[in-house]
Amino acid sequence: TWDNPEHHYWVLRYGMFFDEMRGGYQWWLFVDACIVFMLGIVDGVVPTTMFQCRMRNYVNCGIFAVQLIMIVVCRPYRMPIGNIFFVVAYVLQLVAMVLITIAHSNQTPTWG
Repeated sequence: TWDNPEHHYWVLRYGMFFDEMRGGYQWWLFVDACIVFMLGIVDGVVPTTMFQCRMRNYVNCGIFAVQLIMIVVCRPYRMPIGNIFFVVAYVLQLVAMVLITIAHSNQTPTWG
C-alpha cells in the first residue's frame, strides 16, 4: 500500500481506489481512463469514406496495442492475478479489433 504524509486524510478517504496498485503506480487509473476516453473519441467519429473507416480501425488497433504494451511493461497491480487478468482482457480486445480491421480491409462479404 502507499501513503502521502502531506495529504494523509485524502489517502484515507480515497485510498480504496489505489489499494490494488503497486507503490508508485497510482497514476495507472488516470492513464487507463484517458485511454478509454481516447477510444471513445475515436469511436465517436463517423467515417464517410472507406479510407476514413480504415484509418479509424488502424487508430483503434494502435491504441489497444499501446494499452497492452503499457500493462505488460508496468504491471501496476500488486497481485499477479490482477495483472494477468488485464493482460488477457487487453489481448482479447486487440485481437478482436485486428480481426475486424482485417475483415473490413479485405471487404469480406459479411461486411456487406
